[in-house]
Amino acid sequence: MSSQPTLHIAVDSDIQLRLLELHHAQVYNDLTNRNREALAVWMPWAAYENSLEQTQSFLQYKLRQFADGKGAQFGLWYQDQLVGALGLNDLDREDSKVEIGYWVDTSMQGKGLVTRASRALIAYAFHEYALNKVEIHCATANKRSRAVAERLGFLHEGTIRQAQRLGDHFVDMAIYGMLASDWREER
Repeated sequence: MSSQPTLHIAVDSDIQLRLLELHHAQVYNDLTNRNREALAVWMPWAAYENSLEQTQSFLQYKLRQFADGKGAQFGLWYQDQLVGALGLNDLDREDSKVEIGYWVDTSMQGKGLVTRASRALIAYAFHEYALNKVEIHCATANKRSRAVAERLGFLHEGTIRQAQRLGDHFVDMAIYGMLASDWREER
């Protein structure tokens, strides 16, 4: 593990992951609120519109997690515009694993941005934190999110029934996993 984790991850000539910081609060708040209806279909947190102050608090929390080595929230920048986010969530040092999450602006879906950015974030997680495993959890009916995991070569390890409440109902969650040894072999 390197002593100073990276704040920017260059994915390719068009895409960069940048650690979300407080000065990004307004643009991130605008982006999430603009996509709220589409995001709320799969993400419980998106059901509620956030004020700028709530977004600032969220980013402060994520920055503390990053400083403590417990996670990170990156903005997905495409051609220098913030178009989504990817996170290292629930970084578990004891069990040497992390869950990644991702979302992208509805106008940017279908361009492969999330797959390309996720590939870079996964490599970062394995390299920077020397983890054994990266997981992706998504609703079984979330075909786009599942397709990202499958394109990246993740193994569907199982399904947890009614694992997450989305509004007035529960959804089953598909659990995907990638081991560091498998990642290295594929690369």
